[in-house]
Amino acid sequence: MKCRNCGAINRKDSKFCKKCGSSQNMNLACPRCHCDNLPDAYYCTQCGTRLSIQRKPKGTQKCCQSCGYFNDVDAAYCYYCNQKILEDYPE
Repeated sequence: MKCRNCGAINRKDSKFCKKCGSSQNMNLACPRCHCDNLPDAYYCTQCGTRLSIQRKPKGTQKCCQSCGYFNDVDAAYCYYCNQKILEDYPE
């Protein structure tokens, strides 16, 4: 089984990648309702929340400072909590 995060080949029954430690669970957990969704889902089948966090390459997302949800890098407001996303973290 190929790791979705780093590309390393792992055993089929692996729960975590042997190289990067990321979860090898093929289902996508919804950040809002925690429902398991199929790997090709873009939206949660139970509550409709966008499942953008799992499929984007590193560097193309930014974290909401209010709720911790990962959004597209060009998002001005969080998809999850609708708070304005700050460009830089406050020091």
